[in-house]
Amino acid sequence: MNKIASTLLLASSLLVTAAPTLAETQKTSVWKMTYSSLDPEQAAEFCTTILGMERIAIPDPTLAKGRAWVRFPDSGLELHFVDARARYGYEKTEEFYRYMDELDQNMTVFTTFMDNHGAVLVEDLNPYLQQLTKNSVPFLGPVRRADGVYQLYIEIPGNAYLELDARSTPDSAYPVTTWDKVPFAPAAKAS
Repeated sequence: MNKIASTLLLASSLLVTAAPTLAETQKTSVWKMTYSSLDPEQAAEFCTTILGMERIAIPDPTLAKGRAWVRFPDSGLELHFVDARARYGYEKTEEFYRYMDELDQNMTVFTTFMDNHGAVLVEDLNPYLQQLTKNSVPFLGPVRRADGVYQLYIEIPGNAYLELDARSTPDSAYPVTTWDKVPFAPAAKAS
């Protein structure tokens, strides 16, 4: 009897340890990123004009006020912009976002606020680099990461940062740097 009980105990412990975790049983994918923005309409316009995204309708009219949604047509990834001032009512929001904007010094310095961003894998950074350059939109990068990924950081109007990544080498017209050469601290202001 003791041998049967220990065999059953061993079998049940094997079953428990062999059971898949929730993460192993669920198929996941990223389908949207939501950003607080000073001007959701301006952010959506930037995404459609510069990034080639499409404007999409907000399915719930309760959510529509102070929001704008866009989607990458190829992947279906959506960016949702929410009006930070109207939605949250913070009097200091605009002042804070101006401060954030000053710190990145026209996208030449990587700041702590830029660490709060979504990243999108694209085939080729060149079309984005061309659009940004043609429209005089500042960006940080391309930066070649040690594993060969090229990264490009964009500030969407309203203080939302977006990273675009690609494995293909950007055209020589867009000088590539490495992370050891990217400034991480704002330069001291002259007094």
